[in-house]
Amino acid sequence: MRAEIVEETLFSMGIKPEDCKLIGGYSGNVFEVDGEYSAILKILDRSEVDEAGLLAEMEWLHYLHSAGVKVARPLRVDGNAFIRHIGNEHYCVMYEKLIGQAVSPADPKLWNPATFRQWGETMGQIHAAAARYGGHQGLPQWYGNSVYHAVQSADINSRIIEKWEQYRREFAALPVAGDSYGLIHGDMHHGNLLAGEDSLYVIDFGDSEHHWFAYDIAIAIYHSGQTAAAGDREHFTAEFCKAFMQGYKQSHSTVPSLEEIGYFIEYRHLYSFIYHCLYADKSSLSPAQLRYLEDMESSVLSGRPYVTGFS
Repeated sequence: MRAEIVEETLFSMGIKPEDCKLIGGYSGNVFEVDGEYSAILKILDRSEVDEAGLLAEMEWLHYLHSAGVKVARPLRVDGNAFIRHIGNEHYCVMYEKLIGQAVSPADPKLWNPATFRQWGETMGQIHAAAARYGGHQGLPQWYGNSVYHAVQSADINSRIIEKWEQYRREFAALPVAGDSYGLIHGDMHHGNLLAGEDSLYVIDFGDSEHHWFAYDIAIAIYHSGQTAAAGDREHFTAEFCKAFMQGYKQSHSTVPSLEEIGYFIEYRHLYSFIYHCLYADKSSLSPAQLRYLEDMESSVLSGRPYVTGFS
């Protein structure tokens, strides 16, 4: 994010530069504010982020927070509005600052069945709230995901494209009942969790879309499984899934079958590979990262399940 845009945003929001520090974001656009108040500030480019979709995300977050789900409460930044325009090309949003610890696979105090159960319970709360919320026109259906519009122009093995199209045809035939389909987080891996004293908070709802709840569960299982060594993945995934689903059942009465979850785990594996192909700058990847992509491609093409035990 260009320095002059940051300066303009801070001036518009009445934030002193010394009270603001960069903490991340794909474009260096997420800041922590500590001064008269504490918050997280995100600056967005209008050419990259649709305003209607952003507003829908903020309204969805506001609903979840009001329903008691542990998420970062969106703050009103321009009168009663959640979005503040910065010049003609940018806008900003703010969230309450959450106090918590990153959930790291290297920390046994957090990377354990108790956290996995809480993780599942929190996702179940989101899905239960989504069933009541009933969707939002500003957030995409599964077929409106940006990857679906970009994949045809990508330089990807034709056999992988065939697998992708097969999933699209199958998705189009799946039922969209309100107790199994609705708004999901869309990226609820451990990197988007914060552990508080007695709660697990969920952050970054930028990938929220209308999809099957089984897919949201599959995302958590798939990415947690990637933290385990290949030889330990089957055992770890089984233990993770057992604890996660125990928590999920406590807060959402409709529970997908293992077969459904396994189906979406395989889809997530394919989706992740295609996503990397579309958006990763291969010229800047390390040899190890390039090998990882090659291994992913071989795995997808092999037709073997990425994880077993879901049938």
